[in-house]
Amino acid sequence: MPADTTDTALLLVSEVVTNAVNHGRGRPVLDVQVAPDRLSVSVSDSAPGAPEVRRDNPLLADGGRGMLLVETLASRWGIDRRPGGKRVWFELDRS
Repeated sequence: MPADTTDTALLLVSEVVTNAVNHGRGRPVLDVQVAPDRLSVSVSDSAPGAPEVRRDNPLLADGGRGMLLVETLASRWGIDRRPGGKRVWFELDRS
């Protein structure tokens, strides 16, 4: 995997896991899938609320930039609501 993709993956994993730990409920579950063309990462927790992409001058905020980073750097991302919680996921193309 290219070094820049690895660096981006580490940053985004840190962001989604931190969100799950700080704002979710229960023990977060991390799932990483590596395919020839993409890296897929998801974090599930038992909280019903979904993370938000903050757009209110994130450069001046003390926090809240995590999902903006995910939105900006991931090839694709989303939130799947599930009974008993949610799954936040992102994908990075490996090219």
